[in-house]
Amino acid sequence: MPDPNLTIPEGSTPNWLLRYSDRRARTYQRRAARYNGMFPRLRSRRARRILVLLLALMLALAIGSSIYAFWQMSFAAIPFLIGVLGSLLFLTLLRISNGAVADAPAQALDEIQLAQRNAVRSLAYVLMLPIVIAVYFVAITLGMREQVAGETVAALAWLLITSVLAITCLPDILLTWWMPDDEE
Repeated sequence: MPDPNLTIPEGSTPNWLLRYSDRRARTYQRRAARYNGMFPRLRSRRARRILVLLLALMLALAIGSSIYAFWQMSFAAIPFLIGVLGSLLFLTLLRISNGAVADAPAQALDEIQLAQRNAVRSLAYVLMLPIVIAVYFVAITLGMREQVAGETVAALAWLLITSVLAITCLPDILLTWWMPDDEE
């Protein structure tokens, strides 16, 4: 199925873009075939939802520790690293268990999967704007001071990193939560 979000008319699509789309679809199919047999116990709806909850817990730990870093940077470093690395681990397991539908090319999805993927992607991008604006507002507010401690700037960077990480995980989280069981 061609990508419905492509704004170029069908007859005037450049050849390089068509080749890129075909290559991306082939790469996705090859990776899906490679990872299809990995972790068979994680393919049930219950296991995928447990992975979603663990990912949300790790993201909450990373966000909480980045907020706590504004007051105690030294105590927040270890929970921040555990939260970020744990969320990357659980995101990888989640993407293996759901077939990475959130990043699949349009040619590899059916109409329902494509509509769901596009809906959660647009939701994530809509939510990204106010969060990034809020972090920049904090940065501007801190910039009005005569002096800003280096720990405060680092905590602000941690907050930006974790908020962007959390929003980019949102499509995978929602699509995995909505996925039916493989046996259904």
